[in-house]
Amino acid sequence: MPSFNRVTLMGRLGGDPELRTTPQGALVAHLRLTTNHRWKDGDDWVEETYWHAVVAYDNLAYLVRGRAVRGDLVPVEGRLRGSTWTGEDGKPKSRTEVVAQTIQVVGHGRPAGDTPECPEDP
Repeated sequence: MPSFNRVTLMGRLGGDPELRTTPQGALVAHLRLTTNHRWKDGDDWVEETYWHAVVAYDNLAYLVRGRAVRGDLVPVEGRLRGSTWTGEDGKPKSRTEVVAQTIQVVGHGRPAGDTPECPEDP
């Protein structure tokens, strides 16, 4: 049976995209996207915020460069990729990120202080 690795997210950027160039000259953009889940618990509404690591290469990285900033509403489609490594402390580390295949910037910014601060990577 064939497998399927596809994810679709729409959320706000938790910071400006971080751009770098590979030794081969390709542009890479790293983004932190926040999504929320809200539900009713008794009489109270509870909201949980999730942070997603997104990486965009080449043309998509050029698209977000200069066009996407913290607070923008951004739909992303792509595939999940996991990686593991040994940290400086000698402990194993892991990360799952979305490798973007499409990105759009559909809404610009929020008022200052309206986007939660991005947590540090694990």
